[in-house]
Amino acid sequence: MCFPSGFLERDTGKTITIHTMEEKNMLISYNRFFVAVILVIVIISTACQPQAVPQPVPALPLTATLKEITGTVAIKQPGASGFSPTSIGMELQLNGSIQTGDNGRARLDLSTGTIIRVAPSSLFTLTSNRPSNGSLSTQLNLNAGIIFIILNGGNTNVNTPSGVATVRGSYLSVYVDPTTQTVVVTCLEGHCGASNNAGSVDFGTGQETTLFSCTAGQCTVPNVGPMTPQEFQDWLNNNPDIQQIPGLFATMTALVSTQPSATEPPATETPAATFVPESASCLNITSPSTNSALDPVGPVIFSWNAISEASKYRLTIHYPGGASVSFYTDNTSVTRYTESMPAGGSYTWDVTAFDSSGNPICTTAESTFAKLKYETPVPPKGPASPPQPPDPGPHNLY
Repeated sequence: MCFPSGFLERDTGKTITIHTMEEKNMLISYNRFFVAVILVIVIISTACQPQAVPQPVPALPLTATLKEITGTVAIKQPGASGFSPTSIGMELQLNGSIQTGDNGRARLDLSTGTIIRVAPSSLFTLTSNRPSNGSLSTQLNLNAGIIFIILNGGNTNVNTPSGVATVRGSYLSVYVDPTTQTVVVTCLEGHCGASNNAGSVDFGTGQETTLFSCTAGQCTVPNVGPMTPQEFQDWLNNNPDIQQIPGLFATMTALVSTQPSATEPPATETPAATFVPESASCLNITSPSTNSALDPVGPVIFSWNAISEASKYRLTIHYPGGASVSFYTDNTSVTRYTESMPAGGSYTWDVTAFDSSGNPICTTAESTFAKLKYETPVPPKGPASPPQPPDPGPHNLY
């Protein structure tokens, strides 16, 4: 209930003469009543005031300024018919693209404060800046090559032919093989993610994942593993900005120098484990057979026999350097790609069965396999022309 202006006004010019005690008491009661009415009206009037409505974060125009250029770097602004030479200080507009030759590199500073470094033989496009959860989500497209992202607030999504890579904190790199469209995503530091039509994963500091091109509509769920020494070195080689962050630079240098060589498999450090009874008659591994030699690329099916008491199983793979990863399933097999286990050397794996209450029933004996180091694909070198943008269509960004 709201009241019109002047509703609370009193005639203060009228003189009131008190003759008896009864009149005095009546006047006191009247004043108390009037004060109470005023308080009630003030409370109601306050409630009638319009409440402030939280304003959404506006979408900011997304631009990128070229701060560094080496070798052949070309730019294509929205609406342009083709690529043209660049120069330091040029501004890449929304839906504009940068293309580097096989000797080209560029640094772009986004209007959001984020830094993007573009490696040779790469093609990427600025897409949009969208409000998301009270901050801004920057959208990019990467058709081929490598970009390194140093995030400054919000998050950035990189759309690729085989899935989406996301960084919500700090440092992310994305590589797209122009031939196979295999995508390798590394998370140097912070919180990262990757997804395709089969599923999504979250991963963090010092980890990577691979997104494989979908075949006949069938996609493989991305797998997470440790970054390789070469991937750490690539960050050091392509990002002089990191050297200005003493703590991170020192950590990376130490990681590169202490990573094992693929030709000299290190002694495996056995991680601490909780006791689980072993029984040869409980679970038996069926494939791959122990001491198998696996290819560095391709699928491998880890399988075992079923037991009636089990409601789920846990496959655990132990890496040569001592790290381990686990996968839970209701089935008696898990398919992995050896690319997701990049280190060369000897691996061990085992399977644990759990009952419906989540209690371990038993664990297989460890089985062993070996594989060569997986070499992360790199952009092709040589006189070949840089990748061309997709053929224009009715919905093409160009």
